[in-house]
Amino acid sequence: MRLFSVWSYATRKYDYYQAGDHQGTHITQPTVHSFAGSQLGMTVDEFAAHVPQGATKVGSGDIAKGQVASFGEMGRIRTWLIYGALAFLAWRYFR
Repeated sequence: MRLFSVWSYATRKYDYYQAGDHQGTHITQPTVHSFAGSQLGMTVDEFAAHVPQGATKVGSGDIAKGQVASFGEMGRIRTWLIYGALAFLAWRYFR
């Protein structure tokens, strides 16, 4: 079993989540994707490891235990929205 610590802004403590063993070899690495892009400009929540689905909350505390992680966004949709907006603006400007 793996233990993850997620910072809670509401309680100003870490919430602990426990998840079963991961079947892959790179639990903190994103899957290989040709459109993944650079890690520059990522927020802390986008860059942090993500808590696996099905993890259960097992407590909270003042210090982090296990791996510090996040439930934050992955950033893929936001990135494509920015690319779309830039393409639209370029099209409007150069037509």
